Amino acid sequence: MLQAALVGFAFVVLAVLFLRWVQTRKPPSSTSHGGVKEEPCNDPVRGNVPDIVTEGSLHQYLQDRHARHGPLFSFHLGPEKVFSAASPDLFRSLSASNAFNRPESLFMLFQPLITQFSIQYANDEEGRDRHHHLTAPFRGESLKGFYEIFSAVASECIDEYMQVPDGQHVNVSRDMFHIAMKAITRAAFGDFFQNPAEMEQLRNAYELVWAEMERRLDMNEPSEERQMAFEENRQVLYDLVERCIRQRRESDRGVNQGIFLDRLLMMDRSDEENIGEAVTYLVGGFHTTGNCKFVSWVDLCATW
Repeated sequence: MLQAALVGFAFVVLAVLFLRWVQTRKPPSSTSHGGVKEEPCNDPVRGNVPDIVTEGSLHQYLQDRHARHGPLFSFHLGPEKVFSAASPDLFRSLSASNAFNRPESLFMLFQPLITQFSIQYANDEEGRDRHHHLTAPFRGESLKGFYEIFSAVASECIDEYMQVPDGQHVNVSRDMFHIAMKAITRAAFGDFFQNPAEMEQLRNAYELVWAEMERRLDMNEPSEERQMAFEENRQVLYDLVERCIRQRRESDRGVNQGIFLDRLLMMDRSDEENIGEAVTYLVGGFHTTGNCKFVSWVDLCATW
C-alpha cells in the first residue's frame, strides 16, 4: 500500500527546493559531472512514477535509490526533474539558501482533494505570510496547549485497549491513525469533532478519499465508479469542515483561542478557500502524526 505517500512527498518538497537552489549554481546534468546519479526514465509524461508505484510508495522508492546512488540523485516526478537529498549537510545548505518556493506540479496530484486554494500552491511573499500566520499554533509556547488534549486522547486509547480480549489481533497502523485524527482535530479545530458521530463520518470519508488519492499515484484516470465514490465522500468531508467552521464562528467564545482554525478565520477568506486550507492541514497532520505514532509503537514493542 501507499500509506507513506505523504512522508515521501515531504522528502521531494525539499528535493525540488534543492534543485531550484542548485540550478542557480549550474548543477551537474549527468553522472559524468560531479558524481550525481540520474535514475533512468523512459516515460516523458509520468517520469519515474511507475517505479515509485512498484516500490510501494515514494518513501520506499527514495530509500531504495539512495541506497544505490548515495545521498544525492535525480529522478523525474512526472515531467519535472527533481533532486532528492538525503544528507544533513545538503539540507543545511538548502536551509542556508533561504529557499522557499515550490513548483505547483509537486502537489498537483492532490489538488482534487486539497483544492487550488491550498497553501501547497502558494509561493513568494504570499506563501511566506500564510505559512507564518497559520503555523503559529504549532510552534513555541503554543504547543503547551496540546498536552491536555493529547493526554485525554491517550487515556481514551488506553480505556479502549483494556477492553480488548487477550490474544485478539490489534491493527496498530489503523489505531494509530485514528488516534492521530482525534488528537489533530481537537487540537487544531476545537470541540466540533469531539462528537463521536462527526468523528466517525470524518474518518470514513477521509479513508475513502485518501485511498483514491493513493491509487492515482500511477497517473491513470479513475473509472467512473471510482470518481463518483471519490466525489461523494469528498463532499462529506467538505461539509463536515464547513459545519465546523460555521460553529466556530458562532461560538460564544469567539475566534480568539489561538488554535489553527481561529488563525485561519482571522484571514477573512471565503468559505471555499478556508475549506481547502483546512483539508490541507488535516492531510498533513493525520499522516505525519499517524505514521510517527505507528513507527514509535513498533519500536517500543521491539524493545520489550
